[in-house]
Amino acid sequence: MLLQSENGPGLLTRGRVSSYIIPVKIIGITGGIGSGKSLVSKMIRERGFPVVDLDKLAHEIIEPGKPAYEKIVSRFGGEILDRDRRVERRKLAAVVFSDAEARKELEAITHPEISRLLLEKIEGYRSAGTGMLFLEIPLLFETGMDSWIRPVIAVKCPVGVCLLRLEDRDGFSVSESQARMKAQMDPEEKARRADFVIDNSGSLEETRARVEKILNELASQ
Repeated sequence: MLLQSENGPGLLTRGRVSSYIIPVKIIGITGGIGSGKSLVSKMIRERGFPVVDLDKLAHEIIEPGKPAYEKIVSRFGGEILDRDRRVERRKLAAVVFSDAEARKELEAITHPEISRLLLEKIEGYRSAGTGMLFLEIPLLFETGMDSWIRPVIAVKCPVGVCLLRLEDRDGFSVSESQARMKAQMDPEEKARRADFVIDNSGSLEETRARVEKILNELASQ
């Protein structure tokens, strides 16, 4: 049986999921853009635990032929497409991160499809007997998913470090990075709401040590 949101299919990002139909222990990973969520997820995978990355699901649902693709092109026009008629995420981001209403419209298109895929992933891991599943969700608190995902690990680092990482990794200008940051909850507020916090401003060894400590705590619960 596919897991369903209490508020109906397609509303997972805004509603709650009944805990009794999810025997898998689900842990959230979140943090601001450039904070190092993917690094933490990589370290967790290296320990043998599965991690579902919602950003990757978001990539998948906007591929040509997928339901969200036609809706996005219809709403935002062909100028957001590359030469292969694929959605160019950076062009789309330039539109939605400068227009709050456009961002809401995009979320109304993509969130139900992402929710559907996520529920399928959770069901697959549940059926396989997975005991502990991690979900990397940039907007976990912003979308209310902390109402059914606990505990939550928040990854943080100083804004200046995040800006440098985004420039080196993605080639973002300072203004592009700041627009994305502005669209997210303040990292310190995420850390305050989380159950565990990883400060990723230090060395890899320090981050790995914190990850190991959290995994040990989770295993003992």
